[in-house]
Amino acid sequence: MDNIPGIPGIGPKTAAKLLAKYSTVEGLIEHSGELKGKQKERVEEFADQAILSKKLATINTEVPVEFHEENFRLSPMNREALGVLFKELEFRTLSQAILGATEEDGPKDLFGNTVPTKGTTPRKSPKPKVPAIADKNIKNTEHTYTLVASGEERKELIAKLAKQEMFCFDTETTELDANEAV
Repeated sequence: MDNIPGIPGIGPKTAAKLLAKYSTVEGLIEHSGELKGKQKERVEEFADQAILSKKLATINTEVPVEFHEENFRLSPMNREALGVLFKELEFRTLSQAILGATEEDGPKDLFGNTVPTKGTTPRKSPKPKVPAIADKNIKNTEHTYTLVASGEERKELIAKLAKQEMFCFDTETTELDANEAV
């Protein structure tokens, strides 16, 4: 589980019992003569590995850490730069949550169109200072879908893609959980 080797043949339950009896890994190794059979052999054979495992599992709380409070002070955000980045990455919801929307903007649908609320009439609003909506979407961006179902089709696609400057993939699987998908 934790990729720390321990002593082969001695699982968590047995290790807990042995540590309860001998207090430490070093105490267990010192008293290995009191053990019997394979357990004794394993503790003696893997003593160095047990010491290493203890070292790997120990959190060193004596590490020198320098703390400079001024390095952690928050400075005002650069709203304009953040807005440009959110627009580029198409983070509409995050942009609205962090940068907010002006009253003129009003609520937006998934594609950035202003949605009228009860008792209001839709009106065109001036461009906001901070761009919050991406310019590109499926309606204004050229795209082509290609189903690749055979080995020959895959070879043709690879040859075609090798000549392209840029491309994007959308793959389909049998499950939503990647660990279960075929």
